[in-house]
Amino acid sequence: MRRLPGLSLLVPALVFGPLSFSPSRLLAGGGDGDSDVLLAQRKPRKPPPASTPDGDAEEPKPVDTSDDEPTDKVETFAVPAAAQSSSETDAAEAESARPKDLFYAVGLRGRWVSVPKFLLGLFTQNNVPLSSYAFGVELTRRKGDLDLLLGISFQNMSPPDGNWLGKNKEAAIDTDFIQFKGLGFVGIDLAFVWHKNFNQYIGAHYGAGLGIGFVTGRMLRTSSAGCTTSTVDNIAQCHPRGVMCTSAGCDEAGLKATEMGAGSRDIDSAATPSRFEDDHVPPVIPIINAQAGLDIHIPQVKGLEIRIEGGFFDAFFVGAAAGYLF
Repeated sequence: MRRLPGLSLLVPALVFGPLSFSPSRLLAGGGDGDSDVLLAQRKPRKPPPASTPDGDAEEPKPVDTSDDEPTDKVETFAVPAAAQSSSETDAAEAESARPKDLFYAVGLRGRWVSVPKFLLGLFTQNNVPLSSYAFGVELTRRKGDLDLLLGISFQNMSPPDGNWLGKNKEAAIDTDFIQFKGLGFVGIDLAFVWHKNFNQYIGAHYGAGLGIGFVTGRMLRTSSAGCTTSTVDNIAQCHPRGVMCTSAGCDEAGLKATEMGAGSRDIDSAATPSRFEDDHVPPVIPIINAQAGLDIHIPQVKGLEIRIEGGFFDAFFVGAAAGYLF
């Protein structure tokens, strides 16, 4: 709220000395004797300097005017320094005031994340689709209808354990049982998001951005045996040799027992399974972000904004976010 300019009151005090005069009524001779003459009072004249015995003029003495009539005096009060600078302060505040259409916001977001089987099918014959989650915080600068949105988030990219077979590969010898252990990424992204309000309750938004993701977790691989194109997606029939597996998964102790240390990668095959950590997982990945959705406002709760949105963030997502604008 803008402050009212400061007001100062300059109150000059006028101190008037008593004005006195002694009108005298003089009768002039001749005529009918009724003529009145008003004689204005005059200050006493200084006496001429007296001569000394040696003929020199005597130095005039200061005239004591303490008994003279008081003269008119005007006493003024100085303007306070704070009042003098009031207009300057108000001008400085006006220049530094934030534009009315500029806001900042902090918020939280949560998402359901998916990489569907058909998308993975562009690169593989058999795969396990991703159904996971993501969450994060958002810092926003809004100018008019445009948001500059900085997000810091974690996205889990670990699908369930299962068999994977690459495109144009042979199921009997190239099928791998793959486990994702905490695979995901911590992402930092920057997006430009535009808003359009339909009324005081509902609006829409859309935008896009880029970011960088720091990968976490591991990917473990073990060759499966007994696999055909028809059984490759059934781990009860197609699984690492010597390991107990059901439709719910494979025995972790049995898989760990197959590990052969640093040489596991070279030993691993359908006939001699040996679990190893795949070192082709990149430490850093780019983030491609595209989003659109609805904005929900509650007029009774000023500053609160809720978003329901979907899009792509290195995986398809549907989610919600809530933020407070100030």
